[in-house]
Amino acid sequence: MLTVNQRLEVIVTNGNNLVRYSSIIEELTDEHMYLAMPMDKGVPVLLLPGTVVRGRLIVNSTVWEFTGKYIDKVAMPLPMWIIEKPTELRKVQLRNHVRLKTMLTIKIKLIDDEGNEDGPLEVTTKDISGGGVCIITRQELLPNTKLTIAIDLPDFGYIETGGVVLRGAKLPDLDVYWNAVKFSDIKERDRELIIKYIFKRLTQQRRLD
Repeated sequence: MLTVNQRLEVIVTNGNNLVRYSSIIEELTDEHMYLAMPMDKGVPVLLLPGTVVRGRLIVNSTVWEFTGKYIDKVAMPLPMWIIEKPTELRKVQLRNHVRLKTMLTIKIKLIDDEGNEDGPLEVTTKDISGGGVCIITRQELLPNTKLTIAIDLPDFGYIETGGVVLRGAKLPDLDVYWNAVKFSDIKERDRELIIKYIFKRLTQQRRLD
């Protein structure tokens, strides 16, 4: 399940806090895993030998976690951490899909009962997960309304999928509606791209906190 060039999040304890960094698996041997040295505001992150490191990665739309000990660092051919190669990966029991609050401009088309499309319409997201998206529209969308949804995920590319409106509500004092939409017939590759986008954004937000 661990592969070279795989992106992951590494988590270490700093006092009473958990600190998260982004990294990449550069090399794997029978006993060790070599990770691209994480950076904190442009400064290499150095650990004491024996420090316990947790890692999180996404495989087939599922988040997995491992634990290993930091052994040492190397500078050549590039700065890397040497980590004890994990013997097992644990599936992280998250809520059905982690939801990220984010404002993205996406395009939707409304589909009537005869399969005719109306649009495209540009709308804004309120949040997104691997299972669906909440969109803000100027018109009310009734439950069970079918959509096609086109999303350009920053750094991850373009996806297109179907969707079904689950529920909606008018925002108080505003002439707009929020609509909870469930993805339908989404390709697992596209779902994984969304999860990776969420994973990256959450990591970036935690580093800024």
